[in-house]
Amino acid sequence: MICFDQNPESRNCWRVIERQFWGSGQIVNFSGVEKRFSSTTTYLRLRKKGTSYTAWFSADGRTWTEAGTREERRTPAFAGVMTLRQSYDRNLNLYSVADFDYLRITQPSPPSPTRTGDPIAKISGTWEFGRVISKQDRQVICHLTLTGERVEKIGGYKISGNRHPNESFWGLEGENTIWFKHADGKITSKLTRREDNYWEGEYIEHKDAPVRGKKLDHYIKRVKR
Repeated sequence: MICFDQNPESRNCWRVIERQFWGSGQIVNFSGVEKRFSSTTTYLRLRKKGTSYTAWFSADGRTWTEAGTREERRTPAFAGVMTLRQSYDRNLNLYSVADFDYLRITQPSPPSPTRTGDPIAKISGTWEFGRVISKQDRQVICHLTLTGERVEKIGGYKISGNRHPNESFWGLEGENTIWFKHADGKITSKLTRREDNYWEGEYIEHKDAPVRGKKLDHYIKRVKR
């Protein structure tokens, strides 16, 4: 089975391929497609390629029969095996028992390495976003979560969370200038690095600007982790 969150009891799981014994027949069920199969030993194999899942079954682990293919775009949290007794089984007072000889996972996807030398990875995270009122005073507007999810048509990266409506995307010019773009792709702010965790610069006039014709300075400050 494959589960799409960390709690298998949430019922947010998919029994991808299963061996079933019921009535007078024995079957392999893949995503609702049933194929008759009778053997004292059953081998099941599942391959994930992109969003496509293909399953096979076998009696000896050498000769395989394809059970089917299905698309599933949700990201799985984990995969595993289980045994259960269904409501239509004759004797519900008996426990369901199965002997799993082994579970082998080949070519798992490794976690993405931390890109310590990548400036995008270094800046990604949650920042306080606001206006510069004076040399000493700042007015917080919201918190922005700068992600590393690139949007090619914008030429920058997505901003998630409780963002300001004029800041939907972000990007870098060199190492010391960060820009923000409106959802329509127009630049709204360019900030200059003052410290590693503090950037400041001018708000560029935009059709949705709260104060038109007036120079506004904005800032971002790293939120402590």
